[in-house]
Amino acid sequence: SVFNRFIFNFRISIIRTFIMKIKAIIEFDSYEREFIIPCGTGDKNFKWLAMAASQRYSNAAPNGTLRRRDEYCGISEKAQYQITDIVLPSGDSPHPAEMINFYLRDGDEVFITLGSHQPLETLTHSPSKSQWTKLAFDNTGDVEETTASKTKLGESKHNPSNDNDNTESFESKSLRRKNLEAETLAKAKFMREVLKTQMLNAPKIIHFMKTEWGKVAPFIAQVRPPQEREQEYTKILNVYIEHSDILLEIFKNYSPSGYLLKENFLCLVEDAQIFPPSMLSEKSTKIYDRVCKYVGISNTSTNFIFSHLLCAILLIAQSKYNDTLDSKQSFKKSVAAIEELFVSHFVPLARDLQLKCILKVEFVSVECLSRLRGCYDQLHSLFDKCAAKTRDIPTTVPISDVHDILYQAGLTDDKNSHTLTIQLFEEVGKSGTIFGRETILDSDDDPLPTDEFTFPEFVEAIARAGYYRFNKKDEGVGGISHTPKGTLGGIHSTSNAVDTATGGEEDGEGEMSIVDCMVRGSMNVVESITNPNAHRKAAQSKSAGGKLIGQNRKK
Repeated sequence: SVFNRFIFNFRISIIRTFIMKIKAIIEFDSYEREFIIPCGTGDKNFKWLAMAASQRYSNAAPNGTLRRRDEYCGISEKAQYQITDIVLPSGDSPHPAEMINFYLRDGDEVFITLGSHQPLETLTHSPSKSQWTKLAFDNTGDVEETTASKTKLGESKHNPSNDNDNTESFESKSLRRKNLEAETLAKAKFMREVLKTQMLNAPKIIHFMKTEWGKVAPFIAQVRPPQEREQEYTKILNVYIEHSDILLEIFKNYSPSGYLLKENFLCLVEDAQIFPPSMLSEKSTKIYDRVCKYVGISNTSTNFIFSHLLCAILLIAQSKYNDTLDSKQSFKKSVAAIEELFVSHFVPLARDLQLKCILKVEFVSVECLSRLRGCYDQLHSLFDKCAAKTRDIPTTVPISDVHDILYQAGLTDDKNSHTLTIQLFEEVGKSGTIFGRETILDSDDDPLPTDEFTFPEFVEAIARAGYYRFNKKDEGVGGISHTPKGTLGGIHSTSNAVDTATGGEEDGEGEMSIVDCMVRGSMNVVESITNPNAHRKAAQSKSAGGKLIGQNRKK
């Protein structure tokens, strides 16, 4: 029996010798933790390794009530976090379907990044995934097909011919993806140059935000420790710069007099749904009063300006995401907290209020500009044709001609009223901090008419008209909801002209993104050039039956 036990233990020791163990260094938000993950013989893939590490991390919550107050209490045993990336010691990111023993040996390290929150697209609110996450969880078929294509640290397998074919297939897909991305960026760059007057003026935005930030720098110094102050300044300012137009329009919307009153500030926080109703009044009032105290103004005066709102946002982020009394709260640093505040609350608020800057942000995006590149030649030819009617050099098009184009393309049903076109003209010239029309310094040149569209304004007006026609995310008059969420009646933006002009018909299609609506509007105009009745007949048939047709179709 002693001999048998010796043989048994000897076999166990041999088996343990061949068990591969990988040191997983897990990064979660600002935290880092190490785990030893047994991987058997290493015949499992990196997707398994990442999910095993994520599960180990989720089960590592501190025990006991008091320890829940530690800074590590952001971990919960009831959650398993999404893997966003896995990196080898060499700096390479392996494919999720690759075998562990192809790249690692016993005792090697890997760096695994877990997402602390679900990133969302700024305006569409659709989930935004990392490239590694898409490969691991979206393209399961392609993942399995490429499993056999990779080799151990560049070495070939037993059947080189098949592996080479698979490797080339995977590499060709990667090459095509890179070429597609480069082509998309090139198209967007071209359109950005052509439509420069309607693009966001980054230097002007940066100068404005730095000026406003300088007004409240002494206040920031009082609420941030000296050692953290300087390194946080630039990062926080960059977040403000990125969302400057949205923030400025929200401020103007709630402060028509130029000063944000306390009751309007409470309404802003309520509409943004930042705090629960039970805490709303208490926390909002406390934040407003504290800002007034530090900047040296009375909380009942009318001196709360835009720069003071920047201070209030810092306190809102600190109060919402760094509540030490809430054991379930996930702590965030100042920059991450402010970014989350914009993505989850201020951007949706701007969208609900239908602020003009929302469409501007989408219009200047790479996706929208690259897709509009396909309509450029036809739109430019149409613009030149209309502009040549009234002037030798085709520089501008009258509002009446643009209205006729929109009507022919089915983007408006009101043939005689120019209400929609006039509103679009105002929007394209005033929405966002844009470069705007160039000032003509030569006295021999006539200035451009102030009541006609230039080509960049013409393109953006068509895109906006497409959004107003096809957007169905907000059910209401004209497909757009303008009902205030809070109690601040009369201050929220409205677009009655757009509602009346578009008529609010449904098109029988599913919900489209903002960019989809803009591109479809441009395509309608292009198609109406070759076939003037392509969209006009469709629009007339829909409007013939009034609302009853739309109701029957929904049923």
